[in-house]
Amino acid sequence: MICNLIDNTLLRQTTSAVATWIVATAMVVSVAQAGPRISVQVASGRVFAGEVSSQTDATSLWLVNRSRSAELLRPIAWNRVVSAQINGETLAAQQLRERLVNSTPLAEMPAVFSSQVTDETEHEPELLPEPIGRDGTMSQEAQDVLFSAPKTVFRHKVVSVSFDAYLANWDGDVEADGLIVQAIPLDAGGHTVPVKGHLVVELFAARRIAFQDGPQLQGRRIEQIGRWTKQVAPPLVHPEGAWFKLPFQAEHPEFNTRIATSGLVHVKLVVPGDGVFEASLDGIRIRPYAPLRDNLQQVEGRRFLPNERTGRGVPSR
Repeated sequence: MICNLIDNTLLRQTTSAVATWIVATAMVVSVAQAGPRISVQVASGRVFAGEVSSQTDATSLWLVNRSRSAELLRPIAWNRVVSAQINGETLAAQQLRERLVNSTPLAEMPAVFSSQVTDETEHEPELLPEPIGRDGTMSQEAQDVLFSAPKTVFRHKVVSVSFDAYLANWDGDVEADGLIVQAIPLDAGGHTVPVKGHLVVELFAARRIAFQDGPQLQGRRIEQIGRWTKQVAPPLVHPEGAWFKLPFQAEHPEFNTRIATSGLVHVKLVVPGDGVFEASLDGIRIRPYAPLRDNLQQVEGRRFLPNERTGRGVPSR
């Protein structure tokens, strides 16, 4: 019994020592892998540090602080930036702006920076302007502070995207005009996330060909008949996602019946910092079910009646 007690005590001590060593090693590795940070000093004297977001543009510098499931975006107007430090190098606001906005490669800037926000020194508090003047109007300085001050934007990380696609007619003629694709970026909790990125959509369908042109294909060949690229911005993403109109291009299934009635839609949403999300939607109708038109096509060689107005104004073939 005493021997068992001693053995259990030694086992607990050994386990505790191993666990402590693992945690210490992990901390050392984490510190060793952490890259230098970009520190930005603004006009008020505050210093912010973080990763430069891809949303940085000619208007604002965007810093992002990441965690496993979320990120904190902070826009800073360029006219408030005084200086920045990158790997020990101090850059003026104009130098930093030229490098980032003009997309000049920054070899000294790593992909991810520290996610700390610090006040390195204490400064006198800023005096806010008088909101209402003696004449009863608001000064321009007060308007700038109240309505133009940057706001911190919190955004969850995208972990999945739900896609859908369907045939649609969005103008005044009788034929379908193209596809509408819906994209719903979702976080780990299943909530819609407003994102910035771009959407790539490809449409594939079978085309009827002469048997002698491809005997092994049995008279059908799979082809890409459409490709679209759309920019995605947070204002476009509603709680139900974002919708994109994709008009048929050179190949219009309503006017070319050699193309099959259904196709495969391959969708890809690229969200910088979160990843690339793809889906393939098969069996999507690209020519509506129309038995009368099919019969008209077989009997008279056309799909539309003489009194019907079509957008392209050309007969089907």
